[in-house]
Amino acid sequence: MTSIPELVIREADVLERQATHLIGTLGHVSEGKSTLIRALTGIKTQRYSKEQERNITIHLGYANCKVWQNTATGELRALQLKDPAPAPAADWQLIAHLSFADCPGHEAFLATMLGGASIMDSACLIIAANQEVIPQPQTLEHLIAAELMGLTRIAVVQNKLDLIDGDAAAANEAKIRGFVAETCAEDAPIFPISAQHGWGVSAVLDYILSLPPPPRDLHAPAQLTCVRSFDVNRPGPVAPANAGGTGAPLAGAVIGGTLQCGVLAVGDWIEVRPGVLKASADGTSIVAQPVVTQVRGLRCEGVELPYAVPGSLIAIATDLDPALSAGNGMVGQRVGVPGSLPPIVSEIKLRFIRLKRDAFKFGRYHVGDRVRVCSGVMTAEATVIDIDDKKRPRLRLDRPICAGVGERVGILRRHEEAGRELLEGTGEIREVVPWAHVVVAEGAELATAPARRIVWGPVVRTEFTRSAAAAAPPRYADALDAIMARREELMGGGGGAAAGRLRISELEIDPRAVVKHVLWRNWVEVVGQLDAAGVGTISYRTHLHEFLDRDLCTKSTENGEEELVIKGRWRVEDIRNLLRKYVGVYKRCRECRGYNTGLVPAGRGTVKVRCTRCVTDNVVDE
Repeated sequence: MTSIPELVIREADVLERQATHLIGTLGHVSEGKSTLIRALTGIKTQRYSKEQERNITIHLGYANCKVWQNTATGELRALQLKDPAPAPAADWQLIAHLSFADCPGHEAFLATMLGGASIMDSACLIIAANQEVIPQPQTLEHLIAAELMGLTRIAVVQNKLDLIDGDAAAANEAKIRGFVAETCAEDAPIFPISAQHGWGVSAVLDYILSLPPPPRDLHAPAQLTCVRSFDVNRPGPVAPANAGGTGAPLAGAVIGGTLQCGVLAVGDWIEVRPGVLKASADGTSIVAQPVVTQVRGLRCEGVELPYAVPGSLIAIATDLDPALSAGNGMVGQRVGVPGSLPPIVSEIKLRFIRLKRDAFKFGRYHVGDRVRVCSGVMTAEATVIDIDDKKRPRLRLDRPICAGVGERVGILRRHEEAGRELLEGTGEIREVVPWAHVVVAEGAELATAPARRIVWGPVVRTEFTRSAAAAAPPRYADALDAIMARREELMGGGGGAAAGRLRISELEIDPRAVVKHVLWRNWVEVVGQLDAAGVGTISYRTHLHEFLDRDLCTKSTENGEEELVIKGRWRVEDIRNLLRKYVGVYKRCRECRGYNTGLVPAGRGTVKVRCTRCVTDNVVDE
């Protein structure tokens, strides 16, 4: 009798190599989703050139961090993967490896958010405290989408507390509680923070760590949805296989995604569905051809993996034509063990759940209505071809998708009054009709499911880890008091009080001294206080001047009396808030929170905040 080989997976080894808990950020555009992830991980998720040019998230962004705990004191430290482990090593235990998914907040990228919500284990709903209207349009749609997708592990994060006072924050918190009532976030804790300054962020991390581990089925066949794909080959000559020469060998397509179940190991066979889409010979239909390949390599954040488990974005190296994966060309494809994936379908019948709206309500379906179906990250236009006696619509898809009975899909539909596409609801697939033109995958006869038995070896938790997991989040009032104390310390409430070792004078700004301009009379005095530490090679006078012009999108000059003349009609509070933001980013040390700092160049459009108190450099992107 042939014995089944065992694959022993030790949690300690997994935590060292890849994340096991995926947390997403939801919320309206510019509420601070990317900033929160950067405060937690130190990583900027906006990596595409268009994202950096427009300063918005367009694609799903990922960032990982490791969380270490001191076995003697219970202290927690979240570090980037490139950072060394805390010393001494005997006093620290790696207790978590987290992955954060940054979803776009703009209405044009709602389908991308739906795909991100479908793979999240937990989520943080970000709401800006300085917003008068709660909820903002995309905040509402993101929360409802999370609820319809079955996401229940949610924390509400009230951001930008550095821009308002305590009374305004409390009033905003009451609006938030009214908004999340009777939703999946009704019982979620609300964390007041300033992601820009890092205030209160540690409480969010503590709460994430207190959540029970996400349920995983490691014994199921491995499956994932492609959320990114790459061609890693550089321009230049290619070396033929098994031949010498100066060219580089051609690398196959690289698929990026997050495992939803199972374990994927190097050498496993995988199938990609619906695969390559081509026009039929007569040009009247689309032919779907699934593809089969072997896993040639696995990586997570640059770390080579012998196997991968759910909870993190992984890159899968394959033998497929790299032209298929170039420019995210495989996004939305389903990947898994051959024979385990759902069918390729042309029609689906739904049990539809329409979300409740106070505005922009949708009417009933009629035959011929057009909608957009979101299955994971893949979207397809569809037409309503039938409605049964229970009001369940049957949709005919314009292109094939891979979906099975029981799965949920999002439905987007254009609303004429709103003038754009809105999330109408979700549908549970009840019936499917296979796509008529499917070609058998080439090499399918060689692909076999791996024959192995998974053995899981969990980490032994310390007493501090168990007690932290049982700890309740801090009371909102206590957390808010702590945030307001930090705000008062930073700028003295705008009244010239000491901010630790930093003292900023009351701003003397005259909005009516010059026509259509604002006059900052004590400009030199204030920048002199910033430069008082005598650290750095970049003058705060020059740098703050450029910062104001960039953030206000205006032009300012110094007059003969060394006063700053700012073009435009600006309130004193506008300038004061910008100065607070500037001090928090370019003056305060992120490590010791001190102000014995100065600016030095870091190259490529960045500067470093150099601190002489703790002898560290904090890199800041310009």
